[in-house]
Amino acid sequence: MAYPTFNLTQTSRLCGQRLYSPRISPLRLASDNSLLAQIRSANNVQLPLGPFDPKIPCHATSTDPKSPHIEHDEETLVPFFLHRPLPRTQAPIGFLRPPVARALLEDHHSQLELHGRSSWSFYPKENQAPDSLSDNGNGKMWALSFSPHVWNRSLRTDAIKRVVKGWKRLDMFPDVLEGRSDEECPVYLPSGVDRTTDSGESMALTVQRAALPLFSFPNFGTLLVGFCQKGECPSDLQLWIARRSRSKRIFPGFLDVVSGGNIGLGQLPVESVMREASEGASLPESYLAKHVRSSGNIVFSHRSSAGWLLPGLYHTFQLPLPMNSLKTIGHDGEVESFELFDAQECLDKLVAGEFAPSSALAILNFLVRERLYTRDVDMGYDAVLEAMQRDLVVPIF
Repeated sequence: MAYPTFNLTQTSRLCGQRLYSPRISPLRLASDNSLLAQIRSANNVQLPLGPFDPKIPCHATSTDPKSPHIEHDEETLVPFFLHRPLPRTQAPIGFLRPPVARALLEDHHSQLELHGRSSWSFYPKENQAPDSLSDNGNGKMWALSFSPHVWNRSLRTDAIKRVVKGWKRLDMFPDVLEGRSDEECPVYLPSGVDRTTDSGESMALTVQRAALPLFSFPNFGTLLVGFCQKGECPSDLQLWIARRSRSKRIFPGFLDVVSGGNIGLGQLPVESVMREASEGASLPESYLAKHVRSSGNIVFSHRSSAGWLLPGLYHTFQLPLPMNSLKTIGHDGEVESFELFDAQECLDKLVAGEFAPSSALAILNFLVRERLYTRDVDMGYDAVLEAMQRDLVVPIF
């Protein structure tokens, strides 16, 4: 069966109607440089796409950080399904790394002992007996789903919240859960699921943002690129670039777009981008409402340095700004400073790996849209665009 994957079209993500413009870009890369290594380091993992079957190992294909042009398989994953999976007929809502699969198996046995039933149903690999899933039997595990009595959004949300709360209390997975946001995020129903059983809702459950990587649930966010045009020539385009606070937990001191952040539960992307720009860059909401423009979407498929899988969908926006507009740092402590770079400087810093991964994709998306990054600039142009287009089988709509 061909599972529905979420690979947004070039028209949506990179404005394909402008990809092959005859305009010659003024930007240049050194002859031995290409953006390919940096873009594949940002979009550095391809999640399993199926078919999902007990006979077939499930693993992610990752880019080797030491050799970004080479992909290799690593770490078998356990697909997390909404309901009891029938082989080759259902797509997962997430994936579990072995430590998380073991922790859920332990919780499963604990619930059975205390209450006689569990929130989780486990499924063994082919030729493995169901009772072979002992406390140390995760190597025999094929998949996991919610148990039949955990059948709606509220019950699923409570099941995840309970187990995550227990892990935090036991100081498990501290690199993920410690000091992270408790903001609730949506996990959507997979394609083909009968939504009448969920009261017509599109969400399968909600989960704390901090816990998203534990289950490889996708994150939804916004990224805002700010720019100004000094003159009529393409070379006159400049971009406002933020430097992340050096106290930030992730990518401290790296370069960033003007603002970015998580889309709150029930919030529209444009509402999110306006909130983040107002808080992080002290931009007036009235100016944002008048001038901010959508510029597509980016699928972000990233594996952290600790191995956690971070799939996501980012809505990109762009905003024209005066040259003296970002003199004031926002009050949220996210940004150390703002700097105005010309397009060539941005390209050079992309090659040097100075941008946070998701922001690198957003800046490149902008340069493609403005026809400043073309085949004339980078001989690896086609491979770079291909590297930006990862497929996701986990639901993002």
